[in-house]
Amino acid sequence: MTGRTVLLTGATGLIGGALADRLRAEGWDVVGVGLETGSPDDVVADLADDGDLARVSELVASLPGLRAVVNNAGVTGPRRRPEDVTVADWDAAQAINVRPVLALTLAAARRWIAAGEPGAVVNVSSPGATRAHLHRAVYDATKGAVEALTRALAVDLGEHGIRVNAVVPAAVAGSHPDLPLGRGAAPADVAAAVSFLVSDDARSTTGHCLAVDGGLLAQARSRGVAVQADGGTA
Repeated sequence: MTGRTVLLTGATGLIGGALADRLRAEGWDVVGVGLETGSPDDVVADLADDGDLARVSELVASLPGLRAVVNNAGVTGPRRRPEDVTVADWDAAQAINVRPVLALTLAAARRWIAAGEPGAVVNVSSPGATRAHLHRAVYDATKGAVEALTRALAVDLGEHGIRVNAVVPAAVAGSHPDLPLGRGAAPADVAAAVSFLVSDDARSTTGHCLAVDGGLLAQARSRGVAVQADGGTA
């Protein structure tokens, strides 16, 4: 153990695995939380379950050397037409995409404030927080909540030296010719952004949502549509 620990949720998914690899390579002791284990230090927990969330919150409060929390766990569903969306869909998405972000951030903040220590939190958001996906109203609303929490908690916790930021990955992996860069974000690109935000190099950065998206959020129209409209009413 190096004495510099990060708790990472959603540790065994596509992005989570890249995050764990990058942070370990940079000398962090990574304690992953997920539905399955990826390394001996991982904790198996379903963060949508109240008991498991309480157990992980207690771990955050006592984990030796905790310096950062990365809230990466999330679900993308359901994809439904508005008339088919239910309150149960809303509750299920909030239970994994939003409640653990708030609970684990507050658990870490209370610990750091009591000890007079700084800390860093990074939340994983989505372009859906500010741009709508078709038939994903519930998912997009949860990511909007994540970004609102990121800004609000950054303002509230800044006086204690606690930084709260988010990354906004899009089009993860593969070629995407309609994007300005012609590609989306590889999992390693997202991991590099998170690595920066938890590091001392980002000591003056808080309340920021960093897009790692190949330029998706910067453009008004896809390249294909823009080319067709060139010379017209683009």
